[in-house]
Amino acid sequence: MRFQHVLLLLGLPALLLPACKKDEGGPPPSVRITTPGDGFDLNVPDTLHVEADVSGDDGVDMVSFMISDANGIAIMAPVIVVPGSNPAHLSIDLPVTSEQLTGGEYTLTVRAVSGELSTKAYVHFDIVPAPLRTRQVLVLVRPDPGTVAIHVIDSTNTVSMASQLSMDLAGAVVSSTTQRYMLAGSTQGPLMALAPSAAQTLWEIPNNGGGATWFTALDLCTDGRCYAGTADSRLRGYNTLTGALERTLQIGGGRRVRHSCIVGDRIVTAESDALGAAWMTASYQSMSGVPIAEHPLALKVVGMYLRNDEQVLFFGDQNGMGTVRDHNVEGGGGWNPYQWNAAITAVERVDAGTFIVALDNGSVERFTYPSSGSVPIAQVDGVNDLAYEPVSGLVYAGTGSDVLAINPQTGQVVMSIAIGAPVAYVLPLLNR
Repeated sequence: MRFQHVLLLLGLPALLLPACKKDEGGPPPSVRITTPGDGFDLNVPDTLHVEADVSGDDGVDMVSFMISDANGIAIMAPVIVVPGSNPAHLSIDLPVTSEQLTGGEYTLTVRAVSGELSTKAYVHFDIVPAPLRTRQVLVLVRPDPGTVAIHVIDSTNTVSMASQLSMDLAGAVVSSTTQRYMLAGSTQGPLMALAPSAAQTLWEIPNNGGGATWFTALDLCTDGRCYAGTADSRLRGYNTLTGALERTLQIGGGRRVRHSCIVGDRIVTAESDALGAAWMTASYQSMSGVPIAEHPLALKVVGMYLRNDEQVLFFGDQNGMGTVRDHNVEGGGGWNPYQWNAAITAVERVDAGTFIVALDNGSVERFTYPSSGSVPIAQVDGVNDLAYEPVSGLVYAGTGSDVLAINPQTGQVVMSIAIGAPVAYVLPLLNR
């Protein structure tokens, strides 16, 4: 090859590189957040005032403003601004009003875009959540067989009827985190999620019972899902926000789930035969649904509660006597810390070791563990449901056609609200 040709070939990359760089355009735009600064506190609800300076050699096409939590999940839709000049000083207000926001560090991201190039600036700040409050109390009543009427008790203790449904009830729970009420029918009626108004259905899972019992249980577990037991010997976990099916467990022996809870990395259940005569408990790997262990139970379970990563407390009836069982979910061992001379009609947890227990002789008692003592605090006949409301520290009791608010320490009935039909469930909804 001639010397001149070699020089030409060696020079081609040098000629091509500047041409390629020119096609890529100029430098990315510049963005700087001038207000607020790092580390400030924002009390919710409030408005976040943001100011930013942006510029670019080729102008700035748009600027987006976004707030995300510690996991990088946006808590609001991005706000888009098109600058009217170059450079530009932008000033906007971002309302941060959701009372579902928890405390902790959040990130403000401002992104400037010029063509295919962009630049981001960040500010980290802490959100101080809104005070915990009770939005309302939902009361489900059964005025007639096959009918469920939904009543709302507002913050002024005024009762109003929200809706009426043609269904029966296998269970009802409330998620303040996602602001949903979940109801499940037994022989009729779907599993449905209602908005806080209780008049709007947000998602629905059909009842496939064909006239027989289908949904057998409904629980809100600590992983945020609602778990529905069904008559086809399965336990299904649903996303409370969307209704998406996220867990399915096959239950052995043709048994039906009556209660469930999360214990460590396991789902623990109280199960019975179709007639509710023979009872046992089982544990399953929560992700795969693989069975881990199962043990017989000598009591008909009314409620179950996590005690630690290995133990659950079962409250139920054994030969007509209310019984508490402290049960090891893996090994099967345990003991009965306490027994009452009457059957349990409802039970509710107040704190880690304190439970309010209603008996069919009308006694309402405060049971504590591990001291294993029970103290009668009130006499209320016909309690069908108990619900703890943590803002006031009161326990709501559904009894007959009334809802009572009871001080769990003294047993004093501080409020009585007439509903007008037999109460089945009482569900306090908090702001988060």
